[in-house]
Amino acid sequence: MSCFAADWLALREPVDARARDPDLARAFAARLPRPARLADFGAGTGANARALAPLIGTDQTWILVESDPALRSAQRAAFLAWADRSGYAARAADAAVIVTAAGCTWRFETLALDLAQGWAPLEAAGIDAVTCAAFLDLAARAWIERLAAWLAARRLPFLAALTVNGRRAWTPPLDADAAVAALFRRHQARDKGLGPAAGGSAPEHARKTLADNGFFVTMGASDWHLGGADRGLLAALVAGEAAAALETAPELRATIAGWRRQRLDAAAAGTLGAVIGHRDLLALPWGICNKGPVRRGGEGPCRRRL
Repeated sequence: MSCFAADWLALREPVDARARDPDLARAFAARLPRPARLADFGAGTGANARALAPLIGTDQTWILVESDPALRSAQRAAFLAWADRSGYAARAADAAVIVTAAGCTWRFETLALDLAQGWAPLEAAGIDAVTCAAFLDLAARAWIERLAAWLAARRLPFLAALTVNGRRAWTPPLDADAAVAALFRRHQARDKGLGPAAGGSAPEHARKTLADNGFFVTMGASDWHLGGADRGLLAALVAGEAAAALETAPELRATIAGWRRQRLDAAAAGTLGAVIGHRDLLALPWGICNKGPVRRGGEGPCRRRL
């Protein structure tokens, strides 16, 4: 499954970081053992692990599951650059990067795995939890159901960040917005390697499916709010959505080209804005915390080891 380029992932990483729901991330971290072993599905260059590792804090090992060889090859440089920016000590070791921060050791390992074929290579890895970011909307509803059953059988906490929910609001509005958005949604539903993609229905389908499998599920907003400071990401969004729309309906080339031109001009002028809807989801097996729901705004109701 190869959907994205490293430069696109680099553009979105800081926007993702400010959009994430911090309460759900903290609640997830509070329920991990010390030390922790985590698997990150569809890891890309590792942005999700970089966002969560400092919050988890303890000694931790990340298994970065990624099928795209180009993205796997970009992981090492991305982690070393992040460590340098953050003032962490870091070194490369075989297929891993080892970071030392605040007296803790964080190990980031790359794993080439096609998740369409299942999770057998992870069975012996002794993982304590699973995460993903900007990923569930790329998977089929049936694949999400298989994932939920697999997580339930192993009683693994699950944090899914930045799953699109279909909301898109551009400012200023254009007459062609609705037509382009409809074409983009049709393109978004194509098979990305894990069956026909769930797209904007993924957050709610995952919530229901995980709840049906015995998880307590909490969701929070992680919308992108984009403005003049996000010109690069906005321009990439416009170009990508126009390309997807054109591929879906080439007979509407003139309409799509006009929309693209107006949107790119506004992005260059710093007058374009957008809200792109996302949801974060935390799923906890009831046995890990049987005292009730996650409390919004900080600590969860229990912090005991798995």
